[in-house]
Amino acid sequence: MIQCALNGDYDRPDHPEVPVTLDELVADAVACHAAGALGPFASAVANRSD
Repeated sequence: MIQCALNGDYDRPDHPEVPVTLDELVADAVACHAAGALGPFASAVANRSD
C-alpha cells in the first residue's frame, strides 16, 4: 500500500520543496495518486506526547 502525507508538520524553512500552496498540494496529490497511492491524508494529531 502506498500512502502520502504531503507536508505533515513541515514548511518551507524545513525543506524548500515542501508543498505549501494549494496549487503545489494539488499537484503533489495528483502525482501521488498516479504513483498508486490510495489518497492523501491529513494528520489531525500533531506533536503527540502520549
